[in-house]
Amino acid sequence: MKQFFRNLIWIGLIGLIGFGLGRVYFRTSFPYTHDGENHLARFANYKLALKEGQFPPRLAPNLLNHFTYPVLNFNYPLANILSLPLSFLKLNYELSFKLIALTALLVLGVSSHQWLKSLGFSKSAGIFSLLGLFSAPFLVNIVWFRGNIGELLALALFATGLWLTESWSQSPQKTYYLWWLGLTGVGVLLAHNLAALMIGPILLLYGLHSGSWRNRLKLLLVWGLAGGLCLWFWLPAIAEKSSIVLDDAKFFQEYSGYFVTFSQLLTAPLEFGFVFPGSISGLNLSLGALSLLIIALSLIWGSLKLREKLQTPKSWLRSTLLLILVLGLIFFQTKFSLNWWQSFPVLKYLQFPWRLTLPLIVLILPLMAYWWQWASERRVNWLKLLLMSLLLGQFWPLFQLRAADYFHKTVVDYDAYGQTTSTMNENLPKGFRFIEFGDWQPTPQILQGAGNISVQSWSGTRRRYTLTLTQPSLIVEPSIVWLGFETHANSHQVNYIDSDQIQGRLAYELPAGQYQVITQFTQNTWPRRIGNGVSLTVLLGLMGWVFWKFWLIRQCKK
Repeated sequence: MKQFFRNLIWIGLIGLIGFGLGRVYFRTSFPYTHDGENHLARFANYKLALKEGQFPPRLAPNLLNHFTYPVLNFNYPLANILSLPLSFLKLNYELSFKLIALTALLVLGVSSHQWLKSLGFSKSAGIFSLLGLFSAPFLVNIVWFRGNIGELLALALFATGLWLTESWSQSPQKTYYLWWLGLTGVGVLLAHNLAALMIGPILLLYGLHSGSWRNRLKLLLVWGLAGGLCLWFWLPAIAEKSSIVLDDAKFFQEYSGYFVTFSQLLTAPLEFGFVFPGSISGLNLSLGALSLLIIALSLIWGSLKLREKLQTPKSWLRSTLLLILVLGLIFFQTKFSLNWWQSFPVLKYLQFPWRLTLPLIVLILPLMAYWWQWASERRVNWLKLLLMSLLLGQFWPLFQLRAADYFHKTVVDYDAYGQTTSTMNENLPKGFRFIEFGDWQPTPQILQGAGNISVQSWSGTRRRYTLTLTQPSLIVEPSIVWLGFETHANSHQVNYIDSDQIQGRLAYELPAGQYQVITQFTQNTWPRRIGNGVSLTVLLGLMGWVFWKFWLIRQCKK
């Protein structure tokens, strides 16, 4: 019980530290950020897609002014999934976002503290590092100005993954660490597409760098199962990417204009702004003077100090690899890495090199804790004073911050949100050219021919109507046409056509006659079938294994 209350005090203290960062959410209205409103509209459409029978949801039924939009098939679903229980409880999406974001900040703080504790750092070193984390300009930008809930969840799960991996490596007999790590891996893979590509390999390598081959195989198995559970999302997202305009998006070709300069890494004002190509940016991209000092100390004295038998880091090899990784993440943000970016085109999907700061602000925590503990134990007061001064200079502006603006909308407003939630509409199907979105009505149109239309039901996922055609006709539905859409007239599937007049909408031709027409968005593509099938098989297999284990335990007790 005493330990319980002690842990409760630490959780409360970490929460208090995070209050300066999360106080932007302690208002009835919602802060205006780059991505915040887009996420709220995705929350709404994820719920609507599920209610309309999509499982899993892939097509946003009301975006693009009800023409539907496949953003849910390609963009990280974890935040949408977490919002579902709150949405079905009829909470406003704005409140759901705030609860998820604040919980993520709490998990980030608790997990980071537990990770540093498992590495053997003192409580004061852990608190110092947490203050550095919660005042990191990159994290402040995510919360206050960018509003990207996916990146925030990814950071929280990254810290959790590091803690669980370290705990399991120290106590491999405690297999519950491994299972929680698997669940965390699922979260990492679904939290944010780009973050998963950065964080996933780091977590895997962190666990594989030490331990027996048996334990390494167990770790690979757990990550393999996590990947299998997430294949319902990742396989269609990758295999069906060629059906949308994503690869042609302008920002994928202009990454070289967004390399950061040393002055941008050092300092920049914390305020709402946008990133522009070149050395001038309206958004703070800095690591902060504190992080740069920590890196400099590690570079200058690291080879000597990290060899000392302090409580932690536990091995010079691990500390060296950690420092190399931190330096690598900085290097790839600068113009000096251009040849690497050109040699590995997959890097362009990061969009902006400064995104690499996301894992860096967590990975640097052991170095922060190390130097604070080193200065404390050796009573190097000038270094402690310098570190504390830089920390206060970084932390104090948090209490001076003001959001760009606040707004409030109802659930109905978000359900009817008519934009795409994508920066450059990069999830539009190729060939969709129609721009007269204001003309949308829940009924098909006879572009050529003649007849009558009677609509029985209409939604983004499923439409049912009757056609009575007096002559051969061209029918157009006010919807995109995309992979998975199927239209049946009198139980016979029709073929879609396109022309300059149709402009990429869902269209087909029928001869004269009477037809009962049903248009349905389905999971009938090979990536969805395989992805869904593998994920379901892995899930059922794990459930069966758990039940079998419980059965064995009960048999042993008899």
